[in-house]
Amino acid sequence: MFHIMRIKKLFIFIAAAAFFTSVSAAHAATLFFSPKTGEFQVGQEVAVELKVNSAGQSFNAAQATLSFSKEVLEVKAVDYSPGASIFNFWLEQPRFSNQDGTVLFIGGTTNGVSGSSIPLLKVVFTVKGAGEAVITPGDAAITASDGSGTNLLSSMEIATFTAVPSVVTPRPAVPEPVQVQRVSEVVGRLPAEPVLTVPLYPDPENWYGFTADFLAQWRLPPDISGVSTAMNEAPRFTPEARSEGLFESKMFGGVGNGIRYLHVRFRNNIGWGPAAHYRLAIDTLPPLPFKINVAQGLKTGDPSPHISFATSDSISGIKHYVIRIDNRDETVTEEREMTLPLLGPGPHRVVVRAVDRAGNFTEDSIDIDIVPLPTPTVGFVTQSVSLGEFVFAAGKTEPGLGVRMTLVDDKSQEAFSGEATVDAAGNWEILVKNPLSIGRYNLFVTAVDARGALSYPAEASAVRVRANPVISFGPLDLGWFEIVILLLLLAAAGSGIAGWWYVREQSMRSMYRTVAMRDINKLNAMLAEHLGALEGMRSRGLANMDEQARAEFAHHVESARAVSEKIEKYMGQELDRIR
Repeated sequence: MFHIMRIKKLFIFIAAAAFFTSVSAAHAATLFFSPKTGEFQVGQEVAVELKVNSAGQSFNAAQATLSFSKEVLEVKAVDYSPGASIFNFWLEQPRFSNQDGTVLFIGGTTNGVSGSSIPLLKVVFTVKGAGEAVITPGDAAITASDGSGTNLLSSMEIATFTAVPSVVTPRPAVPEPVQVQRVSEVVGRLPAEPVLTVPLYPDPENWYGFTADFLAQWRLPPDISGVSTAMNEAPRFTPEARSEGLFESKMFGGVGNGIRYLHVRFRNNIGWGPAAHYRLAIDTLPPLPFKINVAQGLKTGDPSPHISFATSDSISGIKHYVIRIDNRDETVTEEREMTLPLLGPGPHRVVVRAVDRAGNFTEDSIDIDIVPLPTPTVGFVTQSVSLGEFVFAAGKTEPGLGVRMTLVDDKSQEAFSGEATVDAAGNWEILVKNPLSIGRYNLFVTAVDARGALSYPAEASAVRVRANPVISFGPLDLGWFEIVILLLLLAAAGSGIAGWWYVREQSMRSMYRTVAMRDINKLNAMLAEHLGALEGMRSRGLANMDEQARAEFAHHVESARAVSEKIEKYMGQELDRIR
């Protein structure tokens, strides 16, 4: 039941925290402790800080339950004062239970913050027994300031400590340097100043946003027989003339926020040489929270509002401010105020990020609503023109306002933009003489005043630019394109008619062939009948025929001759029709 209530609280908290800022985020934040390891005596107090490495992302809220080994550690106090925590309000104030071995909290800030070592709170433990103690974060979330409460948390690191009886001397937090065994050369001059390198902090002029144990290195000339080191806040300090041994590198414990100096000097057979000094500048805290102020108010008719913003960073100082408007490119400035570029009508998100010299940042965001001018009307526009002809448009706007017209092609590319002529009554007109390519253009008409303030664009019919006509038939203009299309249509129609005629003729010829073959077969049958009769009479002999037979013979001869003539005449006629 307790966890359910905490989850409900977290949802409420995320909704509240999401109100303040908006930044796109990736899941990359790490929750860790400082220190992470160590050996302590029973009875000793141990201050452990819970921190966030946000990996360059902005967050404004977090929650966690810390579990610790209650047999070895007990909580003496939880510090969440401004010096120990970046949070400035708490949905659930930090509280602890030594009986359960837990510390829990839900906190946030009204500004998005980012850094590699952002402190959330400090827990002071007392070591009450010997053994190994583990502090583990759980039930955790780090909420991005992206307007939707995205959880940035990707990993959590534990802290492991060893508690020993008070009679045992604890091991040093950092290892002792490795000694170099050799015989040093004898020379006749003092040692030169060492040349120092620190891989973790390679540039002594820079500020760094993280702290950890670090290794310092130098080259040992062959005459060197002793090394002396020191770490403090004095820039020109000289380490005492007491050798720590002969070594060419040494580990140092992590330094706190601020500027420290590492000092190293060499000794040879002549004596101690000059000291080298290496600057270490650490700042793990973001700048203080701030608010963006708009001189004209959050809702204004001024298209270029003036904003001001200021904060401070007591450690490394403010390097610059980064201003982003909507999705435009960022503007970097060292000034604490800025007149925004011309903004169109409607809402705009303005984000200001204060960045310190170590790269930590705090940001604030606002929404500015630009009130639009009255939208002009479009009374007339040339909707169709030939290539090279002018486009004319006219309409009305409020007296005292100007009018800007824009033509945009079908690829959303601006083809024309110009100011219209406006009279004292607000009547406007514009003649577009710029050559336009063939195509379709959307027309946008916007009112504008002397400050650059705009209206929402007026809706108007699209403009079509076509090729120049080659032939005109009264109101009908035909260009080469239309002529080619017409010829193609006529050719297609002609081909269709010719094909229909050809198919029809072929069908008629097929029908004529069928009828002709039928008639010819019929005539051939008649002719074959008469010829068969004649052949029979011939076989009987004409001399033996009587008068009636002779008359029948003559009839068949005449009939065969008539059928033959019919066949000749009919076939000639039918062949002519088939051809």
